[in-house]
Formats: sequence, C-alpha cells, structure tokens
Amino acid sequence: MKMTNLKLKRSQRQRLSAILATVGLISLLCLAMASGNKGFNYQVISVNKGYGYEITQNGKVFIHQDFIPSIDGNQPFKSKKKAEAVAKLVVQKLKKGQSPTVSTTEIDYIVMH
Repeated sequence: MKMTNLKLKRSQRQRLSAILATVGLISLLCLAMASGNKGFNYQVISVNKGYGYEITQNGKVFIHQDFIPSIDGNQPFKSKKKAEAVAKLVVQKLKKGQSPTVSTTEIDYIVMH
C-alpha cells in the first residue's frame, strides 16, 4: 500500500509541476506581449512657423510629424499644447495596439478645444 501512496504522491507532484510550469509560461507570454506595446514616447518639436511631434519607440524615431495630420495642406500646429495633445493620443493608440492614424474628427476636437 505504501507503494500506491508513493505513486499517487509522485503523480500529484508531476501535475503540480506541470500546472506551475504552464502558469509560468502564460505569465511570461503576457509580460512579453505587454512590453511589446510599451516603449512609446513623444516629444514636441519646433518646426517652421509652429510645432510638430515625434513618436519614439525604445528611443528610436517611429513617427516624425511636422504638420497637423488629416487636414489639407502642410500646416504646423500653432501651439505646443495642441501638438502635445495629438502626440499623446497617438501614443495611447500605439500602446493599445491600434493604428496611429488620427481622424479629422479627432483633430477638430483637439484643435478647437
């Protein structure tokens, strides 16, 4: 009988080890996926007659935007605050895994408020 109990205990230890290994792998996978979306930052830049922004990922330029996106013509932002608001929006989208494009509706809201 002691042999049966020993086998059962060994089996339970194997199951526990397998469960812990699985949980560990899932945790590492989640961490890797989350860190893949991080590392995005922005910086407002001075451009000809206004402001633009740069989005960096892990210190490398990912997007360089000299003018207001989604509007006709190449007009820079008139204020640093407006350029920063759009840059923040783009970073939020990137961190969520979304496209960094900014719609005219989003631009109108940010630029008008």
